[in-house]
Amino acid sequence: MRKSLLSLSLCVLALGLPAFALAQAAKPTDTIPTDKGNLVITFLGHGTLMFQWNGKVVHVDPWSKQADYAALPKPISSW
Repeated sequence: MRKSLLSLSLCVLALGLPAFALAQAAKPTDTIPTDKGNLVITFLGHGTLMFQWNGKVVHVDPWSKQADYAALPKPISSW
């Protein structure tokens, strides 16, 4: 019983991690040209956004269920 529970857990983990990684990579973005460089807005999920402009990053409404913040650029501010 214990061996089959361990096998089932490993299968779920092996199938779930690639899906999570793919979900992290497939975030839609909009690019708005400005006089001082492009503003890139990334939709992370629900009301959660990431703004990138001129080397600066701002996270809006960060929520750990929407993104892996360890894998994203570090923000200068979070709102």
